[in-house]
Amino acid sequence: MKPLCCLLLMLGYFPVIAQVSLTASPYVQDFNAGALPTGWSVRTGATNTVLGISATYNAGPTSWTSATGNFRNIASATGLKSTATTTEQNASVNRALGLRQTGTFGDPGAAFVLQLSNTTGWANFVLRFKLQSLDGSTAGRTVSWKVDYGIGSNPVVFSTVPGTPLTPTTALGPAAWGSQDVVIDFADVLDDQSANVWIRIVTLTASAGTGSRPTSAIDDVELSFTPADKTAPAFLAGPVLSNTQPNSADLAATLDEDGTLYYVILAASDVPPSVGQVRLGQNGLGMVLPAAQQGSVMATSQQNTIHSLAGLRGATEYEMYIVAEDKHHNMQSTLTSITFRTPDPPDVQAP
Repeated sequence: MKPLCCLLLMLGYFPVIAQVSLTASPYVQDFNAGALPTGWSVRTGATNTVLGISATYNAGPTSWTSATGNFRNIASATGLKSTATTTEQNASVNRALGLRQTGTFGDPGAAFVLQLSNTTGWANFVLRFKLQSLDGSTAGRTVSWKVDYGIGSNPVVFSTVPGTPLTPTTALGPAAWGSQDVVIDFADVLDDQSANVWIRIVTLTASAGTGSRPTSAIDDVELSFTPADKTAPAFLAGPVLSNTQPNSADLAATLDEDGTLYYVILAASDVPPSVGQVRLGQNGLGMVLPAAQQGSVMATSQQNTIHSLAGLRGATEYEMYIVAEDKHHNMQSTLTSITFRTPDPPDVQAP
């Protein structure tokens, strides 16, 4: 009979960990208390598709040069020198969240993980932290780090977000000892998420070089964000039709922010569609229209957007319905309609 813990892991079960609920920007976390803060976990076995297995955290002060593979409460580089004694390290009140990798522990697949309950109502996330190399004894291996994220209670896809520096590293040896600032701009990928959000500082590739692996740590984590955009785009100009020909016309409009214009073109006598139906390219009866009668066009903020319509019939009364949506999925609540008539086709028959 397999132990219960192994069976649960095989079934994809992960222990419930308290999450961070965002209330005000920035969220700031140091590790001076020694214990793992709320919402944080340390993991091994992490991959691009696996969150990782919760690992034991050694909350007692541990020296930089201890070669035992584990996650640990460790003195931060801030305020100390590379030659600080174990006594000086243990006396330091400025602590960091540390890791010592070995050939059998966390190389690769070690991760410092922050779990957010959600990001509802928030946007424009930027992560800042200090990444530290803390064993300056003898030159050895180098470890490359990434920051990635996953969405959901048990994500199976983790996406890497490039930052500055592009590939942060930690290394063993006196030349590498110290701290570097890492900045990750998530752009809009974490905006307004109703599900759990996991942010990992993770090493997904094996260490490079020879000799022992470094003692790595993170400190002074800051996650900044702003209120999410909940306002639908507005037209600064248009929408209007111009250059109307028997089989074509030009649609022009200007939005106050980046967005997408959705439209359908119906016979003037047809049942008017809803906002949702225009978004899906349907008529008022819920039927998907041919390509010539529906479409979408990207619009850049405060720039006149012109889109050519084709496939119209001459001498026909039309009603065009347009709605705009921004990149945060804020949709206008009402449609704008344009009534127009295409001119008669040219007379090409001889008298």
